[in-house]
Amino acid sequence: MLLLTLWGGGIIGAVLRVIRPAKGNTAKDPRNAPIPLAQHHLKRPDGSGLYVEVHGTADGIPLVLTHGWGLHGAEWNDLKRDLGDRFRLIVWDEPGLGRSSRPSNRDYSIEKLSHDLHAVVEFAGGGKTPVVLVGHSIGGMINLTFCRLYPAFLGTKVMGIVLTHTTPTNPTRTTSRAALYTALETPVLRPLMYLTIALSPLLWILNWLAYRNGLAHLSVMRGSFAGTETWEQVDFAAGFQTQASPAVVARGMLGMMSYDALPTLPAIGIPALIVAADKDSTTLPEASKVMEANIPNARMMTLSPAKHLGLIEHHQTFALAVSEFAYMCRAKWSGGIEKQ
Repeated sequence: MLLLTLWGGGIIGAVLRVIRPAKGNTAKDPRNAPIPLAQHHLKRPDGSGLYVEVHGTADGIPLVLTHGWGLHGAEWNDLKRDLGDRFRLIVWDEPGLGRSSRPSNRDYSIEKLSHDLHAVVEFAGGGKTPVVLVGHSIGGMINLTFCRLYPAFLGTKVMGIVLTHTTPTNPTRTTSRAALYTALETPVLRPLMYLTIALSPLLWILNWLAYRNGLAHLSVMRGSFAGTETWEQVDFAAGFQTQASPAVVARGMLGMMSYDALPTLPAIGIPALIVAADKDSTTLPEASKVMEANIPNARMMTLSPAKHLGLIEHHQTFALAVSEFAYMCRAKWSGGIEKQ
């Protein structure tokens, strides 16, 4: 029992490598982070400090990468390697996660996070080329809310947007069993988030225990990967649960429950790449189809087989799609400048 409790994750990993090897996935270990060119801390009016890393080439197309909730900038380790020889990657940790500190007012609304993204875009805007916003999950929600709050930036300081495994509205409406979660949102889910905040230290210990005994690994395998992942990718994803404060995660979940970007979609005039995952139960592919139908200059691609971490499981395919999209955005933007 002691072995299973403290080293169950390693035992499960050893067994799974034998009985279910990754099918054609030759990915490098995402736990090994590339060394950044520079590191910065952006001070915010609410007392938080945003940690920002710069990777890649100084003259490359700038990509601003916004991670999923409960994760941090290391989520993009694969993209740092896959695109670092051609692009300038600006990677930031959302407040309260990774190396970014928490806001003193405990505001984790999507609007607040979008204002933080604005600060990162301004930081990244020193070059002549506008940025491409790349977001995963809540990162896509932040990008869409940014489009509503800063419409003058679209086509001037932002030339494209990538929306990966994300939703245009409250995620309880676009997940599996959405009808049930929608009915439970007010009487159960919201109170549960406040209980999580109150019990955060205890739950953090339990998260560590779940990682050590392998339950966290089994959870992310079932919910976030589709069967072609490597054990290193599973361990990488499970490790985020030990690093994020449950209180911060719960406050962000409350913020997402008040989110709705559906009215914003028709007003987004810049190109958009929507990346869906065919087996994603966290954010159903139908949410991507809604965005494709309502954003004027949008196209959708679907990773398969993939779930909510399809961008990691199929990181090379994802990187190629982002690369081609960014070059297309620059060509369109450059063409517009020449016509002026």
